[in-house]
Amino acid sequence: MQVFRYSGLKKWTSLIGAVAIAGCTVAMIWLGIVFAMQGEPGLGFFLWVMGLGMLALAEFVWRDGRGKFGWRIEVNTDPEVPLIGLSLPKQRSYLTQAPAFHGVLTAKDIVSVQGREDSYESMGIGFSVTAYRLVLADGQSVFLGEDRPLPRTEETETMIGEAANAIAQACKLKLRWLRPAQGHAGIMAAWGVKSPPWPEAQP
Repeated sequence: MQVFRYSGLKKWTSLIGAVAIAGCTVAMIWLGIVFAMQGEPGLGFFLWVMGLGMLALAEFVWRDGRGKFGWRIEVNTDPEVPLIGLSLPKQRSYLTQAPAFHGVLTAKDIVSVQGREDSYESMGIGFSVTAYRLVLADGQSVFLGEDRPLPRTEETETMIGEAANAIAQACKLKLRWLRPAQGHAGIMAAWGVKSPPWPEAQP
């Protein structure tokens, strides 16, 4: 059996980062109050606004961390009855809003495994992710997640793609690549994000 899940380091890094950002937020709001009481209402208001923005960022990072804790794919490669166990939380992507999916599928349930490169641009900075989904026999589309660029490197994550390939092999399917798509990253890829729609679920 192949098991795909995030390492403890990646899980806790996001949550600790969210707590750190929240701590900076509290400090900024407190300083804003201090400056306002000392006769600097303009500076105090500026710090409050910055603090609220930091609070929204902390919530965003926290959701990303929670998604990593719940995400897990198990691929039983038994040639007789291959089983695919999926634990896909709602927060598994900060770019694509997808419903949670938890269950066990057989090879007969999956008619296509698909991948696509999605491009985004935010404040003049562009980046790409590789997204993957399953198309089920009942017409349902199950979004697995996306491999993202690794911070401060030219490399990209590969775990979601490896899981998609393992599912395709277990179901004796080929990973089908769709045409690249363009999304909107909004502000800092945290607010106003709009991922490109997937085509209708077809094998």
